[in-house]
Amino acid sequence: MMQELKIDIEDHQPLAILTLTGFFAASEVYKLKSLAEGLLREGSKYVVLNLAAVDYVDSAGLGVLMQVWQNCQKNSGILCVVRPDSSQVQRVIEISALARAIHFFDSVNLALELIQTRFGLSLSDKAPVAISSDLKDVIKSLVHRIGTIEERLSRIETHLGIQ
Repeated sequence: MMQELKIDIEDHQPLAILTLTGFFAASEVYKLKSLAEGLLREGSKYVVLNLAAVDYVDSAGLGVLMQVWQNCQKNSGILCVVRPDSSQVQRVIEISALARAIHFFDSVNLALELIQTRFGLSLSDKAPVAISSDLKDVIKSLVHRIGTIEERLSRIETHLGIQ
């Protein structure tokens, strides 16, 4: 059974730090996609994506990375990615050529230094944005519903021989 993707969020609008843990693959990518779209819509345009604890990535995960990068660009922002510890994940990223488009860093601090230097934004300037427990419950419910839909689509694709 594939490991679930866990995402920890530090929202310091207009800066967001997302730390991913686990498997960033087909049935889990919707979590980051939905979360990043929401953060960008709410005003975060500088995104640090920490992949250090990601154990596996597939083409769907790479596609979402590219979408997040493009959306940051559209908002006059930047996506900075912390390199994964996993050599397998690093190799997949290198083969995909994403490293030529996206800024990769060895640590969150190095990514934050670039944002501070290039955009004059400091994490210490921004207090974390509070998310109410009601909103957290709504987000959890939506994530669960989306997961259920993804599972159904996967079964349909398997039945139709699409996968």
